[in-house]
Amino acid sequence: MADVFVSYAADDRNRVQSLVEELKTSGLSVWWDRQIDSGTRFDRTLEKELASASCVLVVWSTTSVESDWVREEADEGLRRGILVPVQIDPCQIPLGFRRIQAAQLVNWPKSQPDLSSLIERIGELANTESVTTKLPKRKRSRKKLIALTCVAVVLLPVAYLYGGALVSALVLNAPSTFFGNPIDQEIGVATSADGTKISFAVSGEGLPLVYVLGWMTHLESGFNSPLYDNEQLVAMTSKQHRFVRYDGRGFGLSDRNVEDFSLEAQVSDLKAVVDAAGLERVAILAASSGGPIAIAFTAAYPDRVSSLVLASTFASHSGSSEEEREQSRRFLDFVEMAWGQPPVREMFAANALEPTGTAVQRAVYGGLLGRCCDGPNVARYFRVSAEIDVRAEAQQIKVPTLVLHARDDVATPLEAGKELAAIIPNSRFTIVEGGHREGSASTAETRQLVLDFFSALP
Repeated sequence: MADVFVSYAADDRNRVQSLVEELKTSGLSVWWDRQIDSGTRFDRTLEKELASASCVLVVWSTTSVESDWVREEADEGLRRGILVPVQIDPCQIPLGFRRIQAAQLVNWPKSQPDLSSLIERIGELANTESVTTKLPKRKRSRKKLIALTCVAVVLLPVAYLYGGALVSALVLNAPSTFFGNPIDQEIGVATSADGTKISFAVSGEGLPLVYVLGWMTHLESGFNSPLYDNEQLVAMTSKQHRFVRYDGRGFGLSDRNVEDFSLEAQVSDLKAVVDAAGLERVAILAASSGGPIAIAFTAAYPDRVSSLVLASTFASHSGSSEEEREQSRRFLDFVEMAWGQPPVREMFAANALEPTGTAVQRAVYGGLLGRCCDGPNVARYFRVSAEIDVRAEAQQIKVPTLVLHARDDVATPLEAGKELAAIIPNSRFTIVEGGHREGSASTAETRQLVLDFFSALP
């Protein structure tokens, strides 16, 4: 068993790695989730390691204080009297943990203080007999969820009439924001061909359905986001399918420290997830920039795909002029440097939410983007995406395919969907009203169209 179980937020992984290496150098046995092998059940491994650890070292940061998982792991350490908290940037440590005297590591690893007191404290715990307990499963309070939903139903008309957009948004999204979707999901880790760790989640039973969304994902924060899933899409889809979602390389809970965003690498990520989930043949729902990944995967592994939905996506950007390409390059240079500014992220959110998105929705969605990724990865991702051309691969697709697109899509114009439908043999083309969100099957109405397509197939 490990002396130290390290609890942290995925966004802090690079900084935490430096701390882990320092502790190991001192002779301590340290476990953190980067040691999980491909295909391993994340939740069971975490439960086992946490229960057997002599010390729970919680890394507090502006990100981790918002994480349900970190708080639950900290609760376990506090309850067993083996919590050692560390603070790596200025943040408001949750009230229940402030009474613990923490070793303060400010701006780690830029400023490395003497670790002797921290190591000494951990050593004392490692030499003390600890009670082994089982980590309780994460459960949402259904009573609280029902009560809050009832309040929302009562207040919604008032909010619309008198409260304005902000109050309406809060009332509409409070249940999923505070309690999430009341469904069970299993978290796993797959290892891509180049060693990149890809986090994925599985929920529900039925025909395996893999959701491919190239970026803008976060299996933890996104699951509770009011705009990522405010229409209960995960629960809705999980009722009919064994639903598999994953964070692409560089985003969400997957490895952030990557340079290769090539189409080949992203196809390898998808294959790693399908393999790790133990699935032989799957249906695929690919939305937005995830479309080319699914197209290339289907062409490369035709026996592993039963059916395909391509929602608000494209085969290439061949129609772009050189002037448009140059503008895109300049914009991505700007994004790489200025991603930390909320207005920059809200520009991306506006494209996804137009033509009906409000200022409040753009702000909330922009906040999710800040947790999903950083500027350099966004820039690298879209530089590669601009050069993708899978028209040849699309011509090879033989499985039943639905091409779904919205009439007023700003992010991916309707012409891209028409081109895609014309290329794929015997595909069905459906136009829906609305913008990118509707076309990418991210509303209950358009998601139902996708589910109906899959259920109607033999």
